[in-house]
Amino acid sequence: MRGTVVAFDEVAGAGEAVDVEGLSHFFTAAQWRGEGLPVAGMAVEILSGGADLSVVSFQPRPAFTWPWFLFSIQGRVSRREYWLKYTLPLLGMILLVMIAGSLTADSTGHNAVAGWTLVLMFIISLWTGIAVQVKRLHDRGFSGWFILLGIIPILGEYWVAAQVGFLPGKRGANRFGADPMA
Repeated sequence: MRGTVVAFDEVAGAGEAVDVEGLSHFFTAAQWRGEGLPVAGMAVEILSGGADLSVVSFQPRPAFTWPWFLFSIQGRVSRREYWLKYTLPLLGMILLVMIAGSLTADSTGHNAVAGWTLVLMFIISLWTGIAVQVKRLHDRGFSGWFILLGIIPILGEYWVAAQVGFLPGKRGANRFGADPMA
């Protein structure tokens, strides 16, 4: 939940943050997960509560850009973005190339242009698929290296598919960036 730092005493190593509902949350330097030291007025993300309290400096997510979405492995993307901006358009493009290829095939049923187009799409989608899936793993709180579990037959493939495509992201900011749903 979002909030604001009210005060932080460097000597005592303790501070107070107030959430959007007006509730105070007292935290120690050990519970601070932001960069630098907290200062009064700083926007923060308050994670959990009580003994499990963590306070993270709030960085709003940068504006969406296609180059970042398709080629960068930094940040987080939501499950909705994964399906609507990556998976469904990719499947649609593949389907269109296959339909166009079948309609323009020669007498033997082959179409070199459609075949090479699919090969080119596969090569391009290798990196973009990795980049988008790494950002989905970041949204779930995992390192991008967990994508390598996908090379484990069956179990690893299903685990990565579940994490990337079907399970919701962790609420609030994490070490990979701001919540894409915020």
